Amino acid sequence: MFPIPPYVFGNPAAMGGYVGALDAYASRISRFWCPAKRYFGSWTGSSSTLRETTGSTEGTFGYLSTGYLDTTAIATFLSNAGASVAAYNRIYEQKGSGDDLIQTTAASQPLYIASHSGFNSRPCLHLDSMLKGMPSTLDITTPYTILVVEDDDGSGASMRSITAYTSTGTFENNLICAGRLNLSAFRQGTVSTTRELAPCVEILTAPASGTHNFYCNGTNVTAGTPATGNWRKLSVGRAPSPGGTEGALTKIYAVAVFNDELSAADVAAMQAIFSPASL
Repeated sequence: MFPIPPYVFGNPAAMGGYVGALDAYASRISRFWCPAKRYFGSWTGSSSTLRETTGSTEGTFGYLSTGYLDTTAIATFLSNAGASVAAYNRIYEQKGSGDDLIQTTAASQPLYIASHSGFNSRPCLHLDSMLKGMPSTLDITTPYTILVVEDDDGSGASMRSITAYTSTGTFENNLICAGRLNLSAFRQGTVSTTRELAPCVEILTAPASGTHNFYCNGTNVTAGTPATGNWRKLSVGRAPSPGGTEGALTKIYAVAVFNDELSAADVAAMQAIFSPASL
């Protein structure tokens, strides 16, 4: 028999003894969103809540004992609903802060992708429209590091995969986007102009004082006007407000916020954990 609403699938709390790939960094990470995989042994909650796009039925899904998302349960959910496409209503924050990425407006919900070749055939979310996105509520202050694993759709107009806004919902012209022409990272000053259309790990580091650095696939590609200061609040995509008038066309695997500035050695470690072949 098909489950009774709200359709909760899986039993994440039963996964005792699981060691997450980011357990050694747990105290340094304030927020982490990745619906595809469980990265902390301490997280026993769900992965995400999805809505089948032919209607309004939602299901909440968990992780398997391997740590990966239960994609079979999602496929069954869609089949029973007579649907083939799902969108994200909620992505659970794995540090347990309760700061989940939530989007209740159907037209602004990123799509669920069951398997993306750029992420070693793992699931991801797809910002397939400039209007889509999901906001966080964390006030990000220096020092910090923002990590994004994304695969840009290849459009030069693809902008603001990660956006900053203030507590009042006012857009700030800060962004991270691998595919934007002549401006891949910005924090009130051009951090990097490197454009990368292949799957990449992007890491923006900010010291307690001084200028930011931007790494793409482990290489420091910082160039241009020095950037300093706090990030404010973070939005994945446009959201659509906050987020200004520009969104992104990109696929995202994971987003992390560290409460310190990662060293070059830390960046190399994150690159090893999140490189496509390791996902």
